[in-house]
Amino acid sequence: DLLITIKEMGYDLASKDNWKSAEGKKEKILAEYEKLVLEKPELFDSSRINLDELERSYEENELIKKYGEENGIMIFTGKISEKNYLKKKALIKKYGEKDGMLIFNKKISEKNYLKKKENEKRKKELIGKYGKKFGEAVFNKKLLNGMSKAMVSESIGKPNYKDSEKWYYGEPFN
Repeated sequence: DLLITIKEMGYDLASKDNWKSAEGKKEKILAEYEKLVLEKPELFDSSRINLDELERSYEENELIKKYGEENGIMIFTGKISEKNYLKKKALIKKYGEKDGMLIFNKKISEKNYLKKKENEKRKKELIGKYGKKFGEAVFNKKLLNGMSKAMVSESIGKPNYKDSEKWYYGEPFN
């Protein structure tokens, strides 16, 4: 009866703040209860209590306690499953908000994201090692006049044949 009275008074039963506020109003709640018993006795008819609704309220409250107000309600209402919420949270923690959400929303696979980051790191290293012009050429496997042997080697690989200062790629001439 107490819960029904408090709910009828407009308190949100899932809110800690509402519970704290109601604690100091015992006399007011009892007076409201007596009034409701006279004016709306059907509220206290136990055959009309929807146990499913009470259970959902408990489940919703537990999810809110566990995941916070916004996320708990999203899980409770089915906007996101608990499993997907945990996956999303883990991806954000691992890769940051922006990249974690890209992976979670399947804009890029985690495998391709890691490959992309690896390529970005490699390109940055090559630019640091050879300068912008030659570093980008090596990264893109292009040859430019003025490249050192090391740059050529790193760009297109080691030659199949060497003859003093000449390098040969592909099949030899007959």
